[in-house]
Amino acid sequence: MIWTTQPQSSATVNWGNPITRGLVGIFNAPQRRMQIANIVPTGTFSYLPDGNGNVAISGSGTSFNGAWARVLPATVLTFCRLLVTNASINLGFIYAAIGGGWAIQCGSGGTWRISTSDGATGTVTNGGTTDTLPHVLVGTFDSGAQVMYVDGVAVITRTDTVVASAATNYSLGHASASRIYMTAVWNRILSFAEIQELRNPWRLFAPLPARVYAFPSAAVTGAIPLIGRGPGMTLAGSGGLAGAGYA
Repeated sequence: MIWTTQPQSSATVNWGNPITRGLVGIFNAPQRRMQIANIVPTGTFSYLPDGNGNVAISGSGTSFNGAWARVLPATVLTFCRLLVTNASINLGFIYAAIGGGWAIQCGSGGTWRISTSDGATGTVTNGGTTDTLPHVLVGTFDSGAQVMYVDGVAVITRTDTVVASAATNYSLGHASASRIYMTAVWNRILSFAEIQELRNPWRLFAPLPARVYAFPSAAVTGAIPLIGRGPGMTLAGSGGLAGAGYA
């Protein structure tokens, strides 16, 4: 089974999927912390159901920060939605101490964009206008080569070596007029095929185990135990049941 909807809070990373190679941090809103790096988001925010059936993190100034992250090359991903087209989501390596960094940005000025800065010189490249639908954003950075994908489509491709070199943190920040369902970061560049696979970002999570139940072969009166890999359950009543069930 592959997740096609947002996994519940108990879901773990599917390390059997090759796409998780190099994964150094992953956040799914119902779990309320960054897995692997074990970082709790900071800022003023709340968790709430969104209109599309997902649970989202919502708030202003939300970020994940820690000494764990500056990795290059890097791939960053976020599954998010803007409530207004000029809200802002920044995802990347934000160097607050010197005012520099690299990030993909959603909604800044109403556009998709890549922003880089060394604290003195900064460049921004726009890649079309945003909307208020859910999108999977992926950004890659490798020796100055940068690409931003929206739902698997490259909207920005450029080369820009202007980026701060100081050790720093990975950071996710967003405005209150936006929703973030999940985010992830790798210490490698994902292939085009992998980025296409991540149009369903829930594939990163391990599926729940199948539950197989065996029923008695003869008539049973009273509580009928269901024996298998699922939680202990009984059926009240009487009658005859035979065979097996799968869920």
